[in-house]
Amino acid sequence: MINTYNNSLPSPPPVPPRGNRPEPRPGTGHSKWQIRGLTALIFLHFLVTLGMFIYFWSNNRAGDMREEAVAMKMLQDCGKDSLGHQSVLDCLKISQTEGEGEVHSRDGQFSALRVMAHMKAEKPSQDSSPRSALKELQWDQKESIVRDVVHLYGRGMLQIGLSGYYYIYSQVTFSKTHPKTPLVQTVMHWSGTSGKEEGNLLMKAFCYKSSVEQCTSFQGGVFKLESGQKVSVNVTDKDLVHFDGTATTFGLFQLLQMP
Repeated sequence: MINTYNNSLPSPPPVPPRGNRPEPRPGTGHSKWQIRGLTALIFLHFLVTLGMFIYFWSNNRAGDMREEAVAMKMLQDCGKDSLGHQSVLDCLKISQTEGEGEVHSRDGQFSALRVMAHMKAEKPSQDSSPRSALKELQWDQKESIVRDVVHLYGRGMLQIGLSGYYYIYSQVTFSKTHPKTPLVQTVMHWSGTSGKEEGNLLMKAFCYKSSVEQCTSFQGGVFKLESGQKVSVNVTDKDLVHFDGTATTFGLFQLLQMP
């Protein structure tokens, strides 16, 4: 029997190689673009951060310069009579924050409280001398604070040693009332030699007392005082005053020293 299914055709030749060119790795080009994009993003973030830092630093510096300008303006205004009590307290704060040195202005020098006094009231003794009948309030020598100011004990006066502009304040508390005598306290300014002083009124404050509660009056102002001049606190009647070291006080401090 003849085999008709036998295939005598030759085998096909092998496929020739495609050359020595390496096949590209999948995803290589895509990774390069990712790296470049990430680098650009990091650089952009750095530029934005640097810009924000410069912006906020400039604003803070400008704010500090504005505060310094305001402080210097306040220092120049400290010697003006138009300053109120709160403004002069601001002067005190500025002088403390400026340090121990002196701040110069066109009219003089602002000294950080080199000259000051804070007096506490002294109650009259039972065996008081006729001089104690004067209207000037007396001050406790031991409890008071005096620096570069002369306290004329027994006369109730503070004598100025250095000429300049001073902030003077006084607080008097009244615990009694009088049907005909008003509750008044005055700050007096004295010039001249001892025993021949001429007094001038600097400030006056009234106090309206009810029938039960005590009454406190406060006054303060800026004044130019010369070396040797004196200041004191007068009342119409000492018997109406409440002599407490925290309720009745008197003091001053130098704002501007004059040559």
